[in-house]
Amino acid sequence: MSTERDKCLQKVGFAHHLQCLSLSQSINISTQLVESFFQDISEHSDKMNEQLRHHTANVLSQCIYLPEPTLKEETIPSQIGKVHIITGGDTGYGFELVKMLYNKGATVYLLGRDEDHFEDTRETVYADCPDLRGNIEFIQCDLANLRTVKSAATEFLRREERLDVLVNNAPVMRPPAGIESVQGYDLQMAHTLGQFILTKLLLPLIQKTATISNPGSVRVIWASSIAVDLESPKGGIEWDPETDAPKKMGRDYNYVQAKVGNVFLGMELARRFRDHGIVSRTFNPGNIQSELYNMTVMEDALTRNLLLYSTINGAYTALYAGWEDIEGDSYAAYVIPWGREGRCRPDLVDAVKMKEDGGTGGAVAFWDWCHNTTL
Repeated sequence: MSTERDKCLQKVGFAHHLQCLSLSQSINISTQLVESFFQDISEHSDKMNEQLRHHTANVLSQCIYLPEPTLKEETIPSQIGKVHIITGGDTGYGFELVKMLYNKGATVYLLGRDEDHFEDTRETVYADCPDLRGNIEFIQCDLANLRTVKSAATEFLRREERLDVLVNNAPVMRPPAGIESVQGYDLQMAHTLGQFILTKLLLPLIQKTATISNPGSVRVIWASSIAVDLESPKGGIEWDPETDAPKKMGRDYNYVQAKVGNVFLGMELARRFRDHGIVSRTFNPGNIQSELYNMTVMEDALTRNLLLYSTINGAYTALYAGWEDIEGDSYAAYVIPWGREGRCRPDLVDAVKMKEDGGTGGAVAFWDWCHNTTL
């Protein structure tokens, strides 16, 4: 990959959907990218050309000419008697997912900071779905404050005797520079740690639910982003030799590393707990309209509307990850828009594999760091 193209990618910030550029700037930079791709093809070896073509096709397959959703609200099986948790379920595609599950009779728990906001969310769902079918509950939890995560898990375990699907969504995207969690972590990585703790504390109940449920129906799903393919360092995470922690590299790269962390945790959970009947999948919800851009500089409404899809499409991607019937060896999968199994970059695939299996062991290292950090 050429130096000029690297500069273009950094300038475009394509992984966060060109939010800093006007429409004309977007077109100009996209043209530069296309030209640089052809230049790479002419200058590099056949092997490099093949890798570049594969990577380009992989990225584009998640952005344009997307097929219709595989699973939609009208085709979800009944969720009566099922209990789900959705972090970040009061906004964006998480909210759309809540409505779909509620309409099918599920009990859906929302974990969030603001109970008043939750009440507004619940009233909106009831208004949009006038025939009372499921149940929506709230537990206060700030995923960036690790102490509240433990309290939330304890409260859920007090209330419920099963957990069918845990959706680790917890959206936070490129907050203002310098904002850290209560425990001093980058705010975006703190949310990944919070999801790890939540999952770990709820795993005994998830395992119990798997023993009394249809095979492959009990799951943990983890939200990621196309940014992991476009912007993450080689191997997914750059480690700081002084702290033995993911290196703080500025808010954009911190966001990317947090999303790579979700990929690693999702795949590692599948490896460790598949024999317990737990499916663990990671998903890229897609380039969708989202309130996450409240924390970015998405000022050009025309550019945003041209480049981003309707919010509900992100819910369809999550729906496939969490509720589509399992076929074959799909207990671990990376799901792409709007409900298909895809693949990450080859170096990220290698990072998911253990060293003894020919990989680089990046996922194991990240899991162990999360575990040791949250003891």
